[in-house]
Amino acid sequence: MKPNLAFSGAAYPGLPTRVLLVDDEPLICRSLGRCLERSGFIVSTALSATAAMETLRSADFDVVITDLRMPGMRGEELYRHICAEFPKLNRRVIFTSGDLTTAEAAHTLARTQCPGFQKPFDLSAFIQGIDTVYPRDVASPAFQHSGA
Repeated sequence: MKPNLAFSGAAYPGLPTRVLLVDDEPLICRSLGRCLERSGFIVSTALSATAAMETLRSADFDVVITDLRMPGMRGEELYRHICAEFPKLNRRVIFTSGDLTTAEAAHTLARTQCPGFQKPFDLSAFIQGIDTVYPRDVASPAFQHSGA
């Protein structure tokens, strides 16, 4: 059964955040995806940046988590495509990498102003990073009680 991606937590309090996880390593997609699902997120995965763009065109997401170094289209190029087609996501991208210490990774993080996490990472810190770019506990103004 495919998850219903029509609604999400920040727009509708109590509903899970929809995450697109992009990594060319299937094991990472599976294991991290399961961890995030157990933490209350709705997770879809893509094994390439091209597949990620197709997925983004077919469903709405709140956060995109992408590996920086993938064959073909790399993480920063994917970010540029996301910004062009889905501007609401421009500050909701999180980069992961096995080596964030490279000059290329540092430049990408500086240019995009998106958070980056070194693999392997602490899951609780990673989830805090997701909540930083898209808080799960913030209600849409339409759903906030005025108290009047």
